[in-house]
Amino acid sequence: MTIFKPFILAGLFVCLNFVSAFANDPGFYAGVNAGLIVPSDVGLSSHGASGDVSRKVGYSIGGAAGYDFGTNVRAEAEISYKSNDTNELKSSGITTELSSTITALNFMANAYYDFRSQHSFGVMPYIGAGVGMSRLSTNNAVMADGTNIIRDSDDTVFAYQAMTGLAYEVSSNVTMDIGYRYFRTTDAKFTGNPGLVTMKYDCHNILAGLRFRF
Repeated sequence: MTIFKPFILAGLFVCLNFVSAFANDPGFYAGVNAGLIVPSDVGLSSHGASGDVSRKVGYSIGGAAGYDFGTNVRAEAEISYKSNDTNELKSSGITTELSSTITALNFMANAYYDFRSQHSFGVMPYIGAGVGMSRLSTNNAVMADGTNIIRDSDDTVFAYQAMTGLAYEVSSNVTMDIGYRYFRTTDAKFTGNPGLVTMKYDCHNILAGLRFRF
């Protein structure tokens, strides 16, 4: 057994160095992101009637502050703003133009897992998820015939999202990333004409971002 001790110690040394190659120093970071919203149709219902609202491509901007634990795990607080115009309302087999803008101001808590590797040349895939609150707002929603079905109103609802993408370490302090996010909220209730209008909100996001370590 004594003969193998040097080899065991050498093996442990190599393993420790191998693990350290994947490790990342813990620390705080801040980031920004921006990109496009590719919207899904949103469901709308009022007084037993229902329909689907199609939306145009919009935009999303956001900022975050977080902490990298140095073990491939990150956690952050994020604020983002999303906006897009409505396009058409489809209900009872009838399609009509619907003019309005839907915005979402979001406060999210996110967690990420980075897949680090010493052989990835600074490129890291990642996955993540987040939960929080969204302040959904809409201005007057007017159909082609001039009928106003939703008045200026807003509602605060529960929100959640799932993220995946690729990050590239430009330097030890700067990281670029491009990713996909699926964002969704629970039902929001807006002031209709008359009564309340319930609307579902979800969207696909293609975002580019920068992170800066302190």
